[in-house]
Amino acid sequence: MSDISRHYHDRQKLTSSYLHVPNELPCYGKSVGRVFNERVNMNPDEEMYVFYTDKERQTYKQMQNEVRISSNFVV
Repeated sequence: MSDISRHYHDRQKLTSSYLHVPNELPCYGKSVGRVFNERVNMNPDEEMYVFYTDKERQTYKQMQNEVRISSNFVV
């Protein structure tokens, strides 16, 4: 088993942060994208951010749609 696959296989056992700083809590084991999608599924219509000066509001679902559209240009 390679070091990379061993890392992913054993990631539930990690006790240091992603920067290898000792910590009593195990690493979260989820990507930012995964956590974001879970949040969208929990409360899609909840406001994610409000820019008062620009008078702009956006929900989690709206942001997810923008991220998907933007990611198509990156690939």
